[in-house]
Amino acid sequence: MLLGGCDRGQQATGVPSPKQGGTVGRRFEKATELAPEASFGKEAHLVLGGTRIPVQVKETRKGDQLSFDFVSHGQPIEVERYQFTLAEFALVEATMEIYEPALPLLKFPMRVGDSWEWTGKLRTFESAKEASAVITTGVAPIFTAPGTEAESVRTEVRLTIVGVGPKPSEKKLVFYFIPGKGLVKREFGFASTREPVQASL
Repeated sequence: MLLGGCDRGQQATGVPSPKQGGTVGRRFEKATELAPEASFGKEAHLVLGGTRIPVQVKETRKGDQLSFDFVSHGQPIEVERYQFTLAEFALVEATMEIYEPALPLLKFPMRVGDSWEWTGKLRTFESAKEASAVITTGVAPIFTAPGTEAESVRTEVRLTIVGVGPKPSEKKLVFYFIPGKGLVKREFGFASTREPVQASL
């Protein structure tokens, strides 16, 4: 069970955070205790604009880089790229957008409930926009089989992008990690969701 403590919220730096309140959860001293880079399976479902597409997962690892290519009928549909160290697990690229520097989704040591901020650029093939984000961790259930669920570490990213229009635009990205099983699910609003195949968890 992830929830275990009743300390007040803290940021990853250990400094008390005014943004957090209530109980917080389990503390992960090292990345290896959560294993966010673990393989979650060779199959998944992409939900694009409400349409569910079964895909094969092609996983590639090179140094501290981890890539997932999602393939349907031999054709790549989407790519996700991450980088991981003992100190953090970070998003590099998803839905044809590159984060510079990589956007940290988890920081270690970390207590579930921690939050932090990021500033950088969001790059596409056409341009690079100034961006910032507030990242918050929590817990959420994930169904691993019909009628069975596991508790996951949930990371929510509130992303603000400048230069898209007259006002900054906002996005919400959500990531779900099951200890020892990796990044099993992620949601990028209505546009794109990746879900696990329950039987493979």
